[in-house]
Amino acid sequence: MIDIVQVAKNFFSNPEPAAKKQWVKEFARVTIHTQRKDPGELIKKRRPTEAQEIHEYRLQIFEHITHGKFNRAIESIQAVMKDSNAAVEAPENLRNYISELRFDNLSFWQWLNSKVVRRIINDPNGQLIWWPKGEGVQLSNKAVDVQPILLLSKNIKHYGEYIAWLSDEVNVLQGANNQKTNGEVYYLVDDTWYYKYVQTGFEGKKTFELRPYYKHNLGKIPAITLGGDEISDTDTKTNKETVYLTSFLAGAIPAANEAIKNYSDHQGSVVTAAHPIREMDPIDCPDKNCVDGKTREQGLGVEHWKTCVVCKGEGRIVPSSPYGVIIRPKSHKTIGGPRDLASEKRDVYKLHAPDTTSLEYLEKHWRNWLLDVEKELNILRVEDAQSGVAKEIDREGKVSMIDKFGLN
Repeated sequence: MIDIVQVAKNFFSNPEPAAKKQWVKEFARVTIHTQRKDPGELIKKRRPTEAQEIHEYRLQIFEHITHGKFNRAIESIQAVMKDSNAAVEAPENLRNYISELRFDNLSFWQWLNSKVVRRIINDPNGQLIWWPKGEGVQLSNKAVDVQPILLLSKNIKHYGEYIAWLSDEVNVLQGANNQKTNGEVYYLVDDTWYYKYVQTGFEGKKTFELRPYYKHNLGKIPAITLGGDEISDTDTKTNKETVYLTSFLAGAIPAANEAIKNYSDHQGSVVTAAHPIREMDPIDCPDKNCVDGKTREQGLGVEHWKTCVVCKGEGRIVPSSPYGVIIRPKSHKTIGGPRDLASEKRDVYKLHAPDTTSLEYLEKHWRNWLLDVEKELNILRVEDAQSGVAKEIDREGKVSMIDKFGLN
């Protein structure tokens, strides 16, 4: 049994879980592809010597091309995990309980399939905690309702003999001059009690109060880790090994990362190498009063010059082009000087078409990585034309993936 007084006293000085950095990192790695999160350094440092404007443009137009692949894999798992495909033996009162729409207005099976399956994939180190609710929490003569809640691993403050986490709730605090702030609210559960740890003081003098919430007396913490594949990292400084869980779909992440990096490479190259650049002679400003971008005005006997409104002070009109224009230098010949016959005979404009070989290679490259993602996710369709043996081989990966979820 924990000493709850000491726990409250040392709540913020006690170290967080040793594997929390890995938990957070794993969540970020997976959700780039499953929730279209910012790919961050994956593409920001992909082309270190490119022009700044192209770099910014490439980041702005980035699309999550792997999201559909991961989403399809999750939907395949959900289809197999439906209640119609699984038989569960349970007492009648429990069957009635899980069939009622009490889980975010869903039955337990619907909630499990739509919410929990995705959370298992995204955050394998997260927790599912059974939480008391209803009048019975405060009144001993009333029954307690029970609601499962999903806890993100990044919000876990302590994990072990008890679990503590930062909740979404806030405690509105009011100080001098009607100043208000949102105080933090933590929850804590051990093998006997649920507690609430509430901020009661402002930032300058932050204080917290521990409040008993509900005594469950189960003799164990009513929580379960969502689950994934176990892996470990060794700290090179301390030689300590940290064990944590990776997503069941983690095997596809390296290929998925390469797919989006190479796709971004392709987009960056398209900007500079996919379309012709126009080379042409400058067009003189059509304003007859324009002299090198200035027009002369006479007023009250005083002559002054101002910027030409037609050519915007350029002295010439530069035609626009979506892919860039090279303006030839304007020749200045003295009267009676030699004629520039070469410039007189050249075309008014000329197109410089780039070599697209590199673009063809880059497109093929990111598409191949995308095919590898499908293979790792085991979502390739089994063709009807295949022989029975080929079908069985293609199904092996899928069955293995479903077995993992079933055992979990």
